[in-house]
Formats: sequence, C-alpha cells, structure tokens
Amino acid sequence: MAYDSKVKQHLLGVKENTIAQYGVVSSQVAEEMAEGLIKQLEVDVAVSTTGFAPSDLDQKESSEGLCYIGLAIQKENRVEVQSIKAFYPQLNRDEFIKEISKKAFQFLFENISN
Repeated sequence: MAYDSKVKQHLLGVKENTIAQYGVVSSQVAEEMAEGLIKQLEVDVAVSTTGFAPSDLDQKESSEGLCYIGLAIQKENRVEVQSIKAFYPQLNRDEFIKEISKKAFQFLFENISN
C-alpha cells in the first residue's frame, strides 16, 4: 500500500506534476500507479486503487467514498492502462474497502477474460 504521495512517486513512478495537476485521488494517478507496478515488479497485470475511504466521523467530507481503480496489462511491447471511478459515500470504512476490492477484481476479470 502506498498512502503517501512520496511513496507513490518514488516506488511507483507517479509523476509529481500528475499529482499537482489532478490530485492524489484521480484516474491519472491510479493509472500511473498500476503502470509503475508493471515496471517495478516486472509483472504482466497490475491493479491499483487510490481513494478517500469514508471516516467513522459524523461529519463527512464530500469526497469521502471516492476511489479510482487503475489497471495495467502488459501487451507484447506496450502497457495498456485504464481506470474506472467508484463512489460509495453511504458505506462505512470496512464496507467501502470490501466493495472497492470486489469492484477491482471485477474490473480485472472483465479485462483479462477478453
């Protein structure tokens, strides 16, 4: 897990200007994280998530429950990258993590079974 922006940059290759322009929770960052995993770990498929899990506080921020799921797939001599947006503000933190995990696996399955 790479919660910190510096970890996303140094370990996963997310560009500093991507974070500055789009924010740490964005499709662009999710895609760069997934692509960075492909390069760093030399794997054929990688999934990433970046989001704001809901807090257990009564007062919620408007962005809580927002997540982007990135997917990178090595295809011959190129990496194909895409992402999807998920938004579950009504869920508590544990439910959110479970739902995002299910959605990430579904996204992966849909794209590798084609």
